[in-house]
Amino acid sequence: MKNLKKFFAVFLVTVIASTMLISCGGLKVTAEESAKIFLNVLLKNDKTNMDKIGFTEDNYNKLVKDKEDKLMKSFTGDNIDKSVITDEVKAKFKDSLIKGLANISYELKQTSADKKVEKFDLKIKIFDMKKIFADAQNKAMQDINSNPGMTKEEIQKKLLDYICDGIAAGTAKPEPQTVSLIFTKGEKVWEPMEEYSGLEGVILDYIFMG
Repeated sequence: MKNLKKFFAVFLVTVIASTMLISCGGLKVTAEESAKIFLNVLLKNDKTNMDKIGFTEDNYNKLVKDKEDKLMKSFTGDNIDKSVITDEVKAKFKDSLIKGLANISYELKQTSADKKVEKFDLKIKIFDMKKIFADAQNKAMQDINSNPGMTKEEIQKKLLDYICDGIAAGTAKPEPQTVSLIFTKGEKVWEPMEEYSGLEGVILDYIFMG
């Protein structure tokens, strides 16, 4: 009986200690880890560990939809030639953008820190659209030279295909752009000074516009 009581005493201490560790450390990760988790969600659609920054499935789905809406915004409006920019082209372009973002490399470096605020420089590669367009035009010209009888529609399709291929490959400028990130300490997680939705727009603008 004495040994049994001792066993239960140790058991209770272990359970209580473990519970305290879990409740204290559940959602808490460093500011740097929080930033990296968010970047993986944004760029790679990677949901791993997103719960550690307080992201739910609904948050994730909203972020992905917002991202896709921003990426496809240029294909909306009355000035778009729908005979060229078909739904099939839009779908391929969106797929290429998602793949391209996953191939974009970045580096996160802490620049300052205290108990409540941490600052980082996000050095991120941006799409080299000039190179992507030039390469696509060169390849399309080779196709035209090989097959002079190509129609206008066939040439446009080839050109769009090559542009999508360049984006999907993550063709980027050699020098990265620097974006300043500021994270503040919340009750359970480190959060960006801007809302995540605002931070998303800033990063995407840099990647595509430089």
